Amino acid sequence: MKNKLTYLFFLIFFGISSQSYSVPVYPSTQIWNLAIHNAFPDIIYFKNKIFITFREGSIHPGGGIPDGKVRIISSTNNGTNWISEILISDSLSGDIRGTKFIKINEDTLQIITYAVYSVGADSINGANITYFTTEGTNWSRRKQVGENFFWMYFPAYNNNKIYSIGYPLFTNSSLRYTRLYSTTDFDYDNYNVLKDTLSSTADKDSEAKILFINNNYALCVIRRDSPNALIGRAFSPFTNWTFTDCGYRIGGPNIIKLSNGKIIVAGRLQNPTRTSLLSLDTTTFTVNEIISLESSGDTGYPGLLEHNDSLFITYYSSHSSNARIYLSKVSLTDSNLVLPVKLISFTSAVNRNNVELSWQTSEEINNNGFEIQRMENNIWTKLSFVSGKNTSGINYYSYIDKNVNPGIYKYRLIQKDFNGNFEIYNLNNEVLVHPPENFYVYNAYPNPFNSTFKINFDTDKIYDYQLLLYQLDGKLVKKIQENNVQPGYHSFNYTLDNFASGIYFMMLKFNDGKTEKRSTQKIILLK
Repeated sequence: MKNKLTYLFFLIFFGISSQSYSVPVYPSTQIWNLAIHNAFPDIIYFKNKIFITFREGSIHPGGGIPDGKVRIISSTNNGTNWISEILISDSLSGDIRGTKFIKINEDTLQIITYAVYSVGADSINGANITYFTTEGTNWSRRKQVGENFFWMYFPAYNNNKIYSIGYPLFTNSSLRYTRLYSTTDFDYDNYNVLKDTLSSTADKDSEAKILFINNNYALCVIRRDSPNALIGRAFSPFTNWTFTDCGYRIGGPNIIKLSNGKIIVAGRLQNPTRTSLLSLDTTTFTVNEIISLESSGDTGYPGLLEHNDSLFITYYSSHSSNARIYLSKVSLTDSNLVLPVKLISFTSAVNRNNVELSWQTSEEINNNGFEIQRMENNIWTKLSFVSGKNTSGINYYSYIDKNVNPGIYKYRLIQKDFNGNFEIYNLNNEVLVHPPENFYVYNAYPNPFNSTFKINFDTDKIYDYQLLLYQLDGKLVKKIQENNVQPGYHSFNYTLDNFASGIYFMMLKFNDGKTEKRSTQKIILLK
């Protein structure tokens, strides 16, 4: 009777609300319900099986019955049927909380969890504990790891290191903050504190997940109990982080980059309470809810796995009765998961001081177009916008960035869809615009011309420059002087509105104080 009353309290506390918001609600399948409270799952693919781990207990943690255990189940048929591999109890009678997987290599799988031994007035006494397996059924003995009092919540493997973001278990959530750890020792006997206070706000920070986009760039999502969650980003060695309010309160956050390039954040949202998927805008580092899963009440903490061209989401929810484990599968071809554009190439070529950018797409859906940007002095500047073609065949695009000063530049495309979402495509190489190595004068164009012609020339040093225009009889009819023309690429337009049609000779003189260079061209004015 006590369990039922306490469970009723959690239903009232978390709230059961009808899902009345604009995103689609996707169905799911209940896969586990042996305990009264089944919660906090994670999912991974290992040794030709899908494994899910979660907490089983009589009540939600903190409800007064410290009997949480780790259940691990597996499926060999793409999540249709599930069997129990093991139920793990802490040998020191700790109340086990959330459990997370980490695959060390193809032969070693690890879980890390937090066991609570007592709850004091100010803090929660417990320890991080870990178990290892080579096949999923038989697991090693319990090993205590990490820093006491800090829950190392969600480990991630990158470049032969394990990283984890931990937080201290103060009962007063306003005192909590996050700390970043790393270790090359998979037994966690030795670890480094990379960043003592990860988020400068340190405002009720708690559960966090780090995602490595590559060896040198990482994102993370951090839950905060009253403000919105934070999205962080950092480059190696991951000690200098920048954070952005993502726009949503997210409980039990998770983050994954799909093979198509789309980055998904998942977790429990509020008003009404639900478990949802959100798309990360990598331009603003905010998120937008795209899919809600069948859920309400005590819910959230999704585990994410890309497998067999689908995104697997396991989570728990009490929308039907007690808290149960659910699984939802969303195809990577689902319109909410696909990127509007599949970019197959993005290249550059330099001609004098002009940079030609070329890119190709093989698929376009809902593509508004591409904003072209150039980085100079660490500042991105918009150059132009090219509209999308929205066809399924090969589409060719190009843009010429003209009259670029000598220097080293980066370029990127920001693809925008009609819903306001963005994706960034960076040019893989830096673009080097060399200064001229030699003096050179190009032919005037257009030639013949109506009233205005252009002359281009490259200078490798400082010159005083003269343009002298002669009629056929040798009479000088126009003289233009340009002093201290700097080394570089130059282009001048000249207009002859008050001149009669005919043939003229143009002499260009370049004097550097020691020598004089000349170039003579015939130009034809036709009115």
